[in-house]
Amino acid sequence: MRNILTVLIISYEVNKLLMNLPEFFGLDIGNHTIKIAQAKVKGVSDAELVSIGSIDTPLGMAGVQDDNTKKQLVEKIKQAREAAKIETKYVVAAMPEASIFTRLILLPDLPEDQLEQSLFYEAKQYLPIPPNEVQLDYIPIAKRMSKVEI
Repeated sequence: MRNILTVLIISYEVNKLLMNLPEFFGLDIGNHTIKIAQAKVKGVSDAELVSIGSIDTPLGMAGVQDDNTKKQLVEKIKQAREAAKIETKYVVAAMPEASIFTRLILLPDLPEDQLEQSLFYEAKQYLPIPPNEVQLDYIPIAKRMSKVEI
């Protein structure tokens, strides 16, 4: 449970300082449990835990596709939120590792708009699902000669 709290506190500080977002809670939907936590920032590097909780879920509920299981998952999230007495409706969610696909790609050093387009076409060959079902994001890692590692 410590990892979700660390992420929640760091995310909350960044969002409050940089984006002035409303107070939110952290939600981690795993294959066996849903973990939930809310913290209030008390300073630049200090936070107070407001509430925390978890609830067991049927195995494999996190990666569901059918509507009935999705409804069950929504109900479990509501139960976890009520049990933990979460005070806000705003959420930051963690995705199951099985739902995330990462790959290191070497691309030419291009202007930002061209880099994004090039990345999309390069990434299509590695994607395990159709590109229109993907939220594609990237972080430049390093520049080597005239190429960018992403």
